[in-house]
Amino acid sequence: MQTVACVLAGLAYPRDTRYAYLGINGGGSETIARAEDVLGAVIYERTSGPTNPRVTPLAVVCERFDDLLVGSPRPDGLAVCLAGLQSPETRAQIGGYFRRRYPAAALRVEPDYVAALRCFEREPGVCVVAGTESLVCSRDEDGRIVTSGGKGYLLGDRGSAFRLGQLLVGRYVEDPDSVDLFGLAICDALGVSGPGEIVAAVYGSPSPATLLAGAAPVLITAAGEHEWARELLTREMVELAELVRAHLERHDPARWDQNLRLGIEETIVGVVGDLWESERARATFEDALRERFSDSPTVFLRATQSPAQAAVQLAREAAP
Repeated sequence: MQTVACVLAGLAYPRDTRYAYLGINGGGSETIARAEDVLGAVIYERTSGPTNPRVTPLAVVCERFDDLLVGSPRPDGLAVCLAGLQSPETRAQIGGYFRRRYPAAALRVEPDYVAALRCFEREPGVCVVAGTESLVCSRDEDGRIVTSGGKGYLLGDRGSAFRLGQLLVGRYVEDPDSVDLFGLAICDALGVSGPGEIVAAVYGSPSPATLLAGAAPVLITAAGEHEWARELLTREMVELAELVRAHLERHDPARWDQNLRLGIEETIVGVVGDLWESERARATFEDALRERFSDSPTVFLRATQSPAQAAVQLAREAAP
């Protein structure tokens, strides 16, 4: 057995490199590959650009996979979880890429929300994923994952980083004086030198949603200082909270939540995604959701592991 010296709690132990479990989680802002050995030690980790096939051309997605996997171990189990993976055709194309690259690996290709539900110590009654895109997911009475939202930036994505950036940039190009002193920060986020270049940059981008999502942190920062920005942020968080309410009305996952069966009347909501790294965005969303569930306690769960770590778990399960 090939071993590599590692240190855990100050003690050396052998790391088994015969087996590797590779998890990949990709969205509209970045993609992370993480591999662990049979003992759970990290043996590979690398980050590349966005690989959401709905907002990034497939040829570019494959190029980023090539970059992502330089030097990666050959996995025994492989799980690929991507945003924008709803169509069977796209799923088959992504699967084909990885089968050609790792023909001996046990492969699982899933939408990103499958990994998102694995990011908690206990699975929430409903999970809200918000990054470049947004989506609400839960399980039905048969254990199948059901979703609301997640249709892409042309058909919604309320409360996503894309929507926040779109609102801010739209306001700025219409009236550059309306964003106080945040014009320079907006231009920096979009990689332009002035408002006159923004329209061409957005429409010329291979991934407009990703580009506009880059301006979301500017709006969130501005919301701490200006009422106009708070109104924009609150509007989107209210829309996302409404999506959660509508999802629960359609699918009622709370009936199947273990805590409810034990007699604890509460709505358990998990949040996953880059947008929730902002305390202001998360607090605004939580306030909006509590208003819609004022008749019962709402418990918010934060992720205890990353989606890439959750993807590794799925890879372990896929391996023989």
